[in-house]
Amino acid sequence: MNMKKLLACLLALALCVSLFAACGSNDTPAEEGNNDGESAASETIKIGFIGPLTGENAQYGEAVRNGAKMRIEEINAAGGINGKTVELVEYDTKGDATEATNAYTRLVDEDGAVGIIGPVLTAETLAVAELAADDEFPVITASATGDTITDIGTTLFRTCFKDSFQGGKMGQYAAEKLGYKKVAVLTNSGSDYSVGLTNAFVAACEENGIEVVAQESYAAGDTDFKSQLTNIASTDCEVLYVPDYYDVVALIAAQAKDAGVNVPFLGGDGYSGLVSTVDDPSMFDGFYYTSHYASDAGTTAADFAAAYKTMCGVEPLSFSFLAYDAMQIMEEALKNAASMDKADVVAAIKATDMDCLTSHYTFDEDNNPIKDCMVLTIKDGVDTFVEMY
Repeated sequence: MNMKKLLACLLALALCVSLFAACGSNDTPAEEGNNDGESAASETIKIGFIGPLTGENAQYGEAVRNGAKMRIEEINAAGGINGKTVELVEYDTKGDATEATNAYTRLVDEDGAVGIIGPVLTAETLAVAELAADDEFPVITASATGDTITDIGTTLFRTCFKDSFQGGKMGQYAAEKLGYKKVAVLTNSGSDYSVGLTNAFVAACEENGIEVVAQESYAAGDTDFKSQLTNIASTDCEVLYVPDYYDVVALIAAQAKDAGVNVPFLGGDGYSGLVSTVDDPSMFDGFYYTSHYASDAGTTAADFAAAYKTMCGVEPLSFSFLAYDAMQIMEEALKNAASMDKADVVAAIKATDMDCLTSHYTFDEDNNPIKDCMVLTIKDGVDTFVEMY
């Protein structure tokens, strides 16, 4: 859809659809169904959402839910899929893997979902991937970047890139584009996400002539990083790689200067939302990070961002764009599948070859998207697109 038409459509929808309906929670009890597409026999096609809508990672869950829901609003305004209304059935995992598997079971066994957008976090996606593999059920995650999630079975896809890809890209970028020669690394040892990015980043640094002068770690849940930062301050590092989520990075950045670490940070897509954590985000100026998409990456992105803010009241994260893409891919698969049977839907997703909001999508043999990543920096307290890399 042309983005000008998209924006006009969404603005019109905003007049008749409440913000709660567009971006709020969905607590309506689900109808019973089954995983062989029983809902397709009715006038409603049910798509599941699994992710954290409360808790410390709610910002990511809301971004994914809202991006998918925006596309569903458009689909229904245009007449649905094959004449049937699409309904998003939402479950809040609170970031817990057990909650995610419970949600999956309800969606498949009780609600009659024909596909799932999510889960959002890598840990919960790994848990759901095991079940989806056994059931051969179609799932598209927009945000779970852990390397191994698509190694489990053949029916889980993603629109985001994986951790080793972005960690390696930042190592290359640090050498080729930023010219760094000495880096330090600070890793969350209790996070598969953080460890995965670190391993790929360090390997890329070694391959590209960057010396890693210090590698420090902390445990998940830590809030005091003085000891690690003091050790890093004693080195001659030019930059610090901190691959973690925005809330933890904000804490580390606030303590870094007091510890004598006066260098910029590098990171991954978990930095999305970092500038919203403090009153003066210019404290993060000079930080660089890899990301999936950015609101200032072009006209199409700007139009989507404006429409998203109109309907949801906040700026989109990169995962909002990717969730919109995921729903576009699911939509096209449901239109083209031989039936609503799960095997036919999976086959149609696997055959994806289409332009979406952020990129042209095809999938490799492991159901990972073939695409580049974006590099962003923080300038004057604002996330700023630099280039595709």
